[in-house]
Amino acid sequence: MLQRLLSGFIFLLLSLDVSAQTPHLLTDTVQLEEFVIVSRKAISRKGDTTIYVADSFYNDASAVTEDILKKMPGIDVSSSGKISVQGKDVTRIFVNGTEMEVNDIRSITQNLPAEIIDKIEVTDLYPEQSRLSGIREGPGEKIINVRMKEDIDGGVYGRVSGGAGTHSRYAGNNFLNYMNSRLRITSTGYITNTNNTGLNDDNDAGGQNPPNQGLVVQKDINTNYVYNNPGSKLKVSGAIEVLSKQKTLDEVAERRTFLPGDTYFQHRNGSQRNTNDLYKLNTRLEYQADPSTTLVMALNANYTRTEGSQNSVDSNYYGSGAGGRFSRLGDARTIRNTPGASLLLSYMKRFATPGRTLFVSLDNRFQSSNIDGYSNNTSFSNGVQSGDPNNNTTDQHTRERNTTFSLQYTEPLGDKHRLAFDYSMQLFSSKDHKDVFTPQTGDQSLFDSLQSYITEYNYQQHTAGIKYQLSLKNLTAGIGFRSQFFSGSNRNIYEASTIRNNKTSYMPVVNARYRLSNKDELDFSYSGNMQPPDISMLRTAPNYQDSLNIFIGNPDLKPEVQNNFALSYNRLNPKTGASIWATVTYNQTANRIVNKITLIGNKQYTQPVNVDGSSLATSISFSRNITKPLRIMLALQAGMTDNANITNDVQQTVRVYNLRPTLRANLTTTLLEGQVAYTYGMSRTESQLMYGNNNINTHLLSTDFKLHLPAYITLSGSVAYSANQGYSDGLDRNFVLIGAGVNKEFKKIPGLFLKAQVADLLNSEPNIQRTIGDNYIEDRTYNRLGRYFLFSIMYRYKYFH
Repeated sequence: MLQRLLSGFIFLLLSLDVSAQTPHLLTDTVQLEEFVIVSRKAISRKGDTTIYVADSFYNDASAVTEDILKKMPGIDVSSSGKISVQGKDVTRIFVNGTEMEVNDIRSITQNLPAEIIDKIEVTDLYPEQSRLSGIREGPGEKIINVRMKEDIDGGVYGRVSGGAGTHSRYAGNNFLNYMNSRLRITSTGYITNTNNTGLNDDNDAGGQNPPNQGLVVQKDINTNYVYNNPGSKLKVSGAIEVLSKQKTLDEVAERRTFLPGDTYFQHRNGSQRNTNDLYKLNTRLEYQADPSTTLVMALNANYTRTEGSQNSVDSNYYGSGAGGRFSRLGDARTIRNTPGASLLLSYMKRFATPGRTLFVSLDNRFQSSNIDGYSNNTSFSNGVQSGDPNNNTTDQHTRERNTTFSLQYTEPLGDKHRLAFDYSMQLFSSKDHKDVFTPQTGDQSLFDSLQSYITEYNYQQHTAGIKYQLSLKNLTAGIGFRSQFFSGSNRNIYEASTIRNNKTSYMPVVNARYRLSNKDELDFSYSGNMQPPDISMLRTAPNYQDSLNIFIGNPDLKPEVQNNFALSYNRLNPKTGASIWATVTYNQTANRIVNKITLIGNKQYTQPVNVDGSSLATSISFSRNITKPLRIMLALQAGMTDNANITNDVQQTVRVYNLRPTLRANLTTTLLEGQVAYTYGMSRTESQLMYGNNNINTHLLSTDFKLHLPAYITLSGSVAYSANQGYSDGLDRNFVLIGAGVNKEFKKIPGLFLKAQVADLLNSEPNIQRTIGDNYIEDRTYNRLGRYFLFSIMYRYKYFH
């Protein structure tokens, strides 16, 4: 791998090869006394890290990070921009080894220009204590790290764009990056009502799988910064973000609830209006006291304000005709203010003896919420109003504190053997005060003691473990033992009662990674953990805010105990780019928390209870080049969940099967870039109460392309045909989606681009969705963006010393 020396400093290649004897931390820069020059390859591997040279995967001057990710073997980018690697979703992105703290990683992948990227690195990220000690815990989290070209140091690079279109659509976008040997500032911002936070994606504007249902207006300003003066012991990084999101959602839902001997049908027309404002400030200080000692302090503060309103009309009846028809008019409004803060302190020490490490951390988190609510529900039976309207207002205050102490000590037992001891303690406390009032004549209100409560919830969880790890040339394996103790109490002050529960669990910890060659490896892991119930599940006071769906807590809930198994095989040939990976995961959960459903007349009562459950999933993907410009990919995702629930005192097993094979072909030439894909989706639900099998079948055939023409003109477009079978009556629909765009670059005015786009040309965007619950199947249709034209201008600017 070629690295150019710049002012005595060089960007350190991200390496998280925890099987190595000296693991590395993520860093922006490091001073090197000497370096080795080797040949550049399009794809290479270093430990657990796969490295892609960006220049090998694009030929379009307007390309962004997302464009080149789509062409890299082993990386899958869906039409909605979701990135996955080896079956795992990528939800975090790093630039030069420092995480970009953004609300949506597409704000980076759709705006960071490809031409300033040197390499894309894909790796497994483990917790800080694992990166320090080299002791693996679990399969790790897939992340993407973007390495910028070194020659952009000491300057500014950015782009600004804006567009307007039909139906009052608009989109504006800004990206700015400043870098020198000490400081990096990356700022992104956008304002749009096109349901798409990026303005660059011609094919997905309004797209095949819109990222948001309904109509969304979003505004966001995000700035990430890193200060790391070479030779200094202090590194400062952080982020500032202001986000505003307004959503309008109109929907029609058809739900079938399966009961012993009957079916309950529910038809719902609803509309929602929600506004969400977020303010966030994060700062991280990393102090290198000496070459072997690191101190970290991270301070985070955030404030969220949410306002929502909801109106609905429900019509319900039993399939047997019992009780006639019920209906309900509902109106609800909520205002929630939520400030929060956290402080993390960490101490990391490497001793003189290689492999001996100490990690200590203290994480303190605080959050409070103030909620004002209003709801009004009027019920009807066979068209006649039944009873008085259920009208109430709520005033609720919650306070939560969560403190976690962690300690890990690693002792080497020779060059290839290590022993790790770890202990963690979590202390959680909360107080929730909710007062409910029913308006009376005039300005009078009646206190509702049935729905009001003051609860105090406290729990502590202690985890202790020991683990042995063997590190050989081609094998890293570990085995250990872990115990967890949970103790909780839920106190209802109004009722002067306290419920206590506790549980102790013991479980082994096993993992092994065997490198069969420099191209392929096999990975196995088993881990278990205990998860306590959420406080909202423990409250005894019923929640009548939705008069047809009443929630009652269960103070006797036990914590879930999960057992997770994973086996994966990964092969990547750096010379040919051929890749194959396969993953099988199995989860078994004791005391799984599910809902107990009881239907009495037109009212549904829901209470969480403990039952056992399991799930099995597998993912397989194969890709290779047929010729140099043509690449094919075959993928298969399949799974089964097996859970139980209780409906009207009858326990049943619900099995859901999923199957999703995909065939895709990618073509990349100087003239034409594009792909053709076919996906078949099948979902099947079985239970004792469901009458017959409930199958959904979907066929999706799609193509998208970019055609590079003379005069620096690029044509782009996408066509998708979707056929759907198995939904509720009237919802089996077929869709043809067409999107197109034309982009013109002006060489006489460097950096200037003009673009015209059309989204959903035939005005037939899909707007159906199926949800499978404990004892129901629900199909929904919702309002959509629809066809629009958008005309935009983009300007790229750069200035280097």
